[in-house]
Amino acid sequence: MPQIDSTDADDDWPLSGASGVRRIGPYEVLGTIGRGGMGEVYLVRDEKLDREIALKLIHPTFLGNEIRAVQEIKILKKLDHDGIVRLLGDGKHEGQTYFTMEYVDGLSLAELLNKNREANRVPCSTVRELLAPLGTTALLGGPLSDVSLDAPAYVGAIRIAQQIAVALNYLHEGNIIHRDVKPSNVLIKHNGRVLLTDFGIAFMPRESDDGDRTNPGTFLGTERYAAPEQHASRPVDPRTDVYGLGAVLYELVTGVQLFDGTENRHELISDALSHPPKSPILLAPKIPRALNAIILIALSKERKRRFATTLEFAEALQELIIPKPPSLMQKAKRTSLGLIWAFFLTGLVLSLGAAAALFFYEQLQQRSWLHPLLPAVIPVAAFTAAGIVLGALWFALCSIWALICRFGAWLRRPRAGRLPR
Repeated sequence: MPQIDSTDADDDWPLSGASGVRRIGPYEVLGTIGRGGMGEVYLVRDEKLDREIALKLIHPTFLGNEIRAVQEIKILKKLDHDGIVRLLGDGKHEGQTYFTMEYVDGLSLAELLNKNREANRVPCSTVRELLAPLGTTALLGGPLSDVSLDAPAYVGAIRIAQQIAVALNYLHEGNIIHRDVKPSNVLIKHNGRVLLTDFGIAFMPRESDDGDRTNPGTFLGTERYAAPEQHASRPVDPRTDVYGLGAVLYELVTGVQLFDGTENRHELISDALSHPPKSPILLAPKIPRALNAIILIALSKERKRRFATTLEFAEALQELIIPKPPSLMQKAKRTSLGLIWAFFLTGLVLSLGAAAALFFYEQLQQRSWLHPLLPAVIPVAAFTAAGIVLGALWFALCSIWALICRFGAWLRRPRAGRLPR
């Protein structure tokens, strides 16, 4: 359970209530979950439903907070996904906007990493070490015998990243960019369910009626997890969140943050814009090379070099855990080459046999009208040609079938559309 502070919930803002019971609207305040730039998150009790929920109360001192709160509520009302914390309601308390969300009984990814650092378990040598603070192995998703041998120690980190990637892909299909993917905005329940939260600076690129509330030149995000285009105040797209997820996975597998050791903000921005990150494998030599390459692709400075979508990112990680079966084209190529080699070797064996028979026959007949190896050319040429023709024919048929299958998959593809309002 996230640490709940029940002693200072009313240090900053007075919470009204009779008989010393602190309340926000109809909710009884049980404690403080956390604070941020926009406001404070409380653990409260919904007395009507008799359950604990989370309530975010927006700080009133800056008008931009109110505008962004309205935007966050608008976004959350559009979302309905198992990987995203759900909105339960919203309202006003003494002129301050608040909204309620499901309460996640677990840890944030930032808390999980900090606990592992305190126990000197980062980078984690086993999946169970990574998940030890949660007391669960649910993120393993099955026995380790099903996992490829080069990545079992990183299965927990990979499956956390995959769940985040699926939630982000859902957002992107609804024209929403999160812009602040970082460990403290990822919550993990004790049953292994991973949830994305905090849409305070999320952006809907094609919402022309609202647009981006950011003033030109204003940076929004968290420096160590923000993509180069955010630092440069350039337009964002789904690949911006690919970078953020790459930075989170980098920290998960190495135990250190991106550009660790750089404390000066200007140097950090310079690193993010110009300098490549230190390769994860240099910080944790046991990382599989394929995982190292995937992380570096996600952290590319140029967007076009990153994964086009977070779903592509997740699929690349999946191939690390359970290698992808060969495609029809790969099978066709192998089969075609096999046919060619089979016919060639058959022809070679028959040719050698024919040459040997002719040699002994000539010796017996004491005739020298034909060199004994000359007849071998005929079966070698014939069988090699047959192998090439049959192999090419097989490859062509498989290629046509693969194209038909791809066209059928394209016709059946889910249409990415806007989320229902």
